[in-house]
Amino acid sequence: MKRLSKYMALVMILLLSVVLMTGCYMDDKVTGGGRFENTYCGGDLEKCTFGFNAQGEGWLCDGVEVKGQLQFNDHAGNKIHIAVATLEDVGNNTYKLTGIDKNDDEIMVWVTDNGQPGLDDGDYIKVKNVTQSKFWAGELVGGNIVIH
Repeated sequence: MKRLSKYMALVMILLLSVVLMTGCYMDDKVTGGGRFENTYCGGDLEKCTFGFNAQGEGWLCDGVEVKGQLQFNDHAGNKIHIAVATLEDVGNNTYKLTGIDKNDDEIMVWVTDNGQPGLDDGDYIKVKNVTQSKFWAGELVGGNIVIH
């Protein structure tokens, strides 16, 4: 009986190792807020502000529960609010968040954390309204993005 228990423990350790090595578990958290200047819409410099939080928790193999929201305002009449539906680590200190806004528009957001304290460290955000083919992007001139 003791021998079977040792083998069971070894099998469980091996299975857990395989799961952890394949990246099946996600416990990521990304937060941020601030402002950036956008030049992509018509060439005029626009002040954009945003705030967001997103956290994924669970087994990627079976689906991850994502909690969070994003609020964005380009101060030219475009305001976006989404509940974050997906959170994905796309590499290079960048995460992609997605969700649907109140107009049923598909929204994708990429956030990059290039270090601390935030200002002048190269933190970057891109907000894309896929449905309307609009996007806003820029390096932060105030605020911070943090990958926890």
